[in-house]
Amino acid sequence: MAHLDGFDGSVLIADIGGTNIRYAVLAPGEALGPIGALRGDDFESFEDLVEEMWHGTPPDGRARAAMLAVACPPEPEVIRFTNRDWQFSKAALQARFGLEKLAVVNDFAAVALALPHLTEADTARFGNGGATQRGGPMAVLGPGTGLGVAGLMPHGTSWLAVAGEGGHTTLAAQNAREAEIIACLTRRHGHVSAERVLSGPGLAALHDVLREIGGLSPRPLTAADVVEIATRDEDPTAVEVIGYFADFLGTVASDTALTFGATGGVFLAGGVLPRIGALFPAGRFRARFEAKGRFGDYCAQISTRLITHPNVALVGLAGALPQMMSDG
Repeated sequence: MAHLDGFDGSVLIADIGGTNIRYAVLAPGEALGPIGALRGDDFESFEDLVEEMWHGTPPDGRARAAMLAVACPPEPEVIRFTNRDWQFSKAALQARFGLEKLAVVNDFAAVALALPHLTEADTARFGNGGATQRGGPMAVLGPGTGLGVAGLMPHGTSWLAVAGEGGHTTLAAQNAREAEIIACLTRRHGHVSAERVLSGPGLAALHDVLREIGGLSPRPLTAADVVEIATRDEDPTAVEVIGYFADFLGTVASDTALTFGATGGVFLAGGVLPRIGALFPAGRFRARFEAKGRFGDYCAQISTRLITHPNVALVGLAGALPQMMSDG
């Protein structure tokens, strides 16, 4: 775990997704403290959320610094969340809580930073094929409230996380049926990003679109509803949704692998895949992952693994703290 040389205060670290929040306090020379869990729906503003986390730290060890992983671009002074009506000013937040240091990073950059710290027990094979090449670039993507994407590149003796907004790249069809799905979504949204399908809301959108294409009446469902009725095999459309979800995810995962040259492996995270569980057709996903034409053999050599560690972003944040403490 991180040692905060040159800084003698406690640090609040938090993984702030569109739906779920996990946070902890790292005290000097100590391991990660107890993990707190909150839901974004319970807070009207981002400042209210931070207030709850900050006051959750012991008064005699109140956090003097914070490192926050947010589900949106972290670079501007004013941060605006993509899938939640929250925004905040870094300077104002730092002043309000009297923080000596504040770092804001992309949430999937935090997940990427955790990859070198994960053990075999923290991941599971996700589809057959591929072998991890130690020291090679890695990539991570994860369907949740949205679709997070990041890379991790070797940088001398350390690693450099490369975050972006890969979930908002344009979704591509591989066959006529997928083109029909995307055309329907295009009529609704104009631009169809990967996130429009590969997310919790995307599961529900896929179900709605497939019913429309099939000439069926609308049946409004949540993502949880879709998975539940697919598990019980009550609705053929719901089962079909899971298959197309796997296909699209395989294509986007291999696009990500090629973009980063991820010979060190592609890792899957986010809240949607664990919810789907054993119903997910990993073989179908892997077939699409390797369906890359002239680069099919290249992708066949890349491992795909599901991250099973429950607080992976916090592991990444804790590992990055020494660098954050030494900056500036």
